[in-house]
Amino acid sequence: MKDEELNHDGGERERRHDTGRYENRTQVLLDELLLSLDEVCELLKCPAETVRYLHRVGILKAVRVGKFSRWKPADVQKFIEELKPKKD
Repeated sequence: MKDEELNHDGGERERRHDTGRYENRTQVLLDELLLSLDEVCELLKCPAETVRYLHRVGILKAVRVGKFSRWKPADVQKFIEELKPKKD
């Protein structure tokens, strides 16, 4: 499929590319990706039990997706920033 512009109900035009995805929607999805337990462990370089503990005591918030916990990248980044020593 070639690039084409779509206009729904007189709203802003979105450009659809060969992938069939809409630029605006794709960006929203990329911003909202959730991290698995293994991915958070890799980022924090700590065992799964530590991440579960941080979640259980409310330090690192998670989102439930079915029976799984997932973490927002922004929340993990905020936690990392809070761990960094503050410069006076």
